[in-house]
Amino acid sequence: MSRKFICVLLLLLIASLSLQPISKAQATSTMTISMGDIEKTTVVAGIIHNITVSLSQASDDVVLRAYLASGFTAGSKSNNYSWSYSAGAWADDIYDYYMMDDSARYANNYCFYVAVDSQAVASTWRFVVLVDGVEIQNKPVTVETPVAGISMSAPTFYFNVIPYGTGYISSWVPNNATASEYLTTRNTGNVPLNLYITFESVDVFGTSQSFGATNSTGTYLPKEQRIHYVDFQAQSWSPRKFTVKGFISGEPQLLMTPDTVSTIIAPRTTFDVVVTVARPGYQVFQMDGVTVQYKSFYYSAYKRSITLDMYLTGNKSVYMGQSMQNLTFNGFMHDVTEYDDEFLLALSDNVEQHVTVNVTCSSQPPWKQPSMIAYANFNMRLADDSRTGSFTSNVVVSATAETETPLPISASVLVIIILAVIFISIGLILFRVYKKSEEERRRELEDRIRKKKEKAKKQRRN
Repeated sequence: MSRKFICVLLLLLIASLSLQPISKAQATSTMTISMGDIEKTTVVAGIIHNITVSLSQASDDVVLRAYLASGFTAGSKSNNYSWSYSAGAWADDIYDYYMMDDSARYANNYCFYVAVDSQAVASTWRFVVLVDGVEIQNKPVTVETPVAGISMSAPTFYFNVIPYGTGYISSWVPNNATASEYLTTRNTGNVPLNLYITFESVDVFGTSQSFGATNSTGTYLPKEQRIHYVDFQAQSWSPRKFTVKGFISGEPQLLMTPDTVSTIIAPRTTFDVVVTVARPGYQVFQMDGVTVQYKSFYYSAYKRSITLDMYLTGNKSVYMGQSMQNLTFNGFMHDVTEYDDEFLLALSDNVEQHVTVNVTCSSQPPWKQPSMIAYANFNMRLADDSRTGSFTSNVVVSATAETETPLPISASVLVIIILAVIFISIGLILFRVYKKSEEERRRELEDRIRKKKEKAKKQRRN
C-alpha cells in the first residue's frame, strides 16, 4: 500500500471523527412552532409563525426548509420554501419575501419568523433543519388553508332616555354585573384577526362616534373570546325611537404577496342598539316626522271615568281623532280647550303638546269575570292627507270600583227595614211575656206539690 493512499485514508478518518461529535451533539435539538403566544402543531398558510430551532451548541449555518411530503421542488410557492441563518444574516433563500425582520438568534435558539404563501397547498409537509450542512430535524407538519370567522353572542341593546336629556349612558351597571348587558365576540377561524367594533352614523341621532363599545379594537388569536359593553352620549334628542346598527368586523392578518390576491373574505356581523327617548312609563308611536308619547295600559272600574294623556312633538300638523271599544268618549282637552271630535294640532320638535282624553268605562266585565280589556284607539292624519296612522291605549276594567259611592237606599227598602225592626221588637216582648208566665206556672206547681207533702206528713203522725 502506497504512502499516498495511507495519507488519504488518515485524512478521511480524521474528518469523520471531527464530524461525529457535531451530529451527536445536535441530535438533542428541538423545533417548536407558535402563532403569537400560542404553541402550534400545524402551520396556517399565509400567517406568520415563529419556528424556533434550539440547538445544543451554537452554529453559524442553520437552514430551515419546508416542502410537500412528496418532495422538494425549487421555485414553486405552492409547495416549497427555504430560509437560512448564516453568521448573523437571515435570508429567504428562494423568494426573498417570506421571512420577517423579527427573526433573531438568542444564544442557541434560532427564531425564524416566516410564512408560507396563503395559496400554499394544504397537505402534509416536511419541515427540515440542517446545521452545518447536516440534517438534524425532519418532521411532518400539516399546512392548513386559512379560515377567518367571527361568532357573536349579543342581545339587542335597549336604552331609555328622557326627552331633551344629555349624558353618558352605558350597558354596564356599576357594582351590579348581573344587571349589565354585554356582547361576546370570538375568533372562530384559524388566523389572527384585527377586530373592530363600529357604529353607523344616523343623521340627527349623532355621529358614528356617539356610540361606542369596550374592547372595540384589538388582535384576536384563533379561539380567543372577549366581552364588550355598549355606551353612548345622549344628544338632547326630542321624543323619538330609533335603532343604530353596530358592526363587528375582522381583518385577517394574512401575509399578502405582491402577485397574489387572497381569497379570504374579512368576516363581519351586526347587532342592534334601540334607543327610546320618552318620559318614564310611556311608549312611542312615530309617523313621518310626528312622535307621540302615550301609555299602553290604564286601570279603572266599571262606570268610572278616567283621563288618558299623551305628548306630541314633530315638524308637521296633524288631526287627532278616536274610536273607542267598550269605552265612552267624553272629549279631548288641549291647551284649556275641549274638543268633542277630531281636531288639528300644529307641532314642533322643541315643545311637547300635552293632550288629555276623558273616557268612561261603559261596559261591564262578563259574569263571573273579575275584569276585561277596553280599547282607546287614537287615529292620526297628517294635515296634508299624505299619511294616516293609529295607536292604542288599553284599559283594564274591573267589575266594581273600589272607591265607588254607595247607592242611596230606596223608600221600599227603608219600609222593609223598619217593619223588620218592629217585628223583631214585638217578638222579643212576646218572648219575655211567655217566659214570665212559664216561671209563674212553675212556681205554682212547686207550691202545690210542697203543700201535698206537708199534708201527707201530718196524716202519718196521727
